[in-house]
Amino acid sequence: MADPANGQEVEIKYRLPHAAGHERLRQRLAALGAQPAPVQHEENVLFDSERGDLKQRQALLRIRRVNGGQGGTLTYKGAPTQASGVKVRAEIEVVVADAAATQALLAALGYKPTNGYRKRRESWHLDTVEVSLDTMSIGYFCEIEGPHARILALGRRLGLSDDQVELAGYAELVNRPPPPSPPPC
Repeated sequence: MADPANGQEVEIKYRLPHAAGHERLRQRLAALGAQPAPVQHEENVLFDSERGDLKQRQALLRIRRVNGGQGGTLTYKGAPTQASGVKVRAEIEVVVADAAATQALLAALGYKPTNGYRKRRESWHLDTVEVSLDTMSIGYFCEIEGPHARILALGRRLGLSDDQVELAGYAELVNRPPPPSPPPC
């Protein structure tokens, strides 16, 4: 969710140890007066050139489809800067009526699918801040987006700590190899 006034996404992401973390956050968000939005099931496909030009620039190009719909959102994100766990990057989003046709257009321009992931997202809104509780095959997360000072303050009010901050994006996380298994006893 970029700020349309300046075309920037400002967010912090926290990794939660288990699903119970989402339930605790739901209770705290409700107590603060946050309003829930309908749960969404996302399919995200990332694109890059054959040479990986976007990855080299730490940028990304994505088509997101929600709840199996035909349309979606085409998103460009620029290289991030980070301070205190808060990631700031340029973001341009365009709603598209036909995600498959958009993918064909990207292919004609030389962009191919490189990565993808699915996510269950439960969003809550509190003033100018959006809190997303994300469930993925790689774990449980909480993203807070909005004005820099407000997202840090809300993270503290929700009981989230600095040691839970996840600096990597979802595209990077789903490509990481799993940790090695411990040796047999």
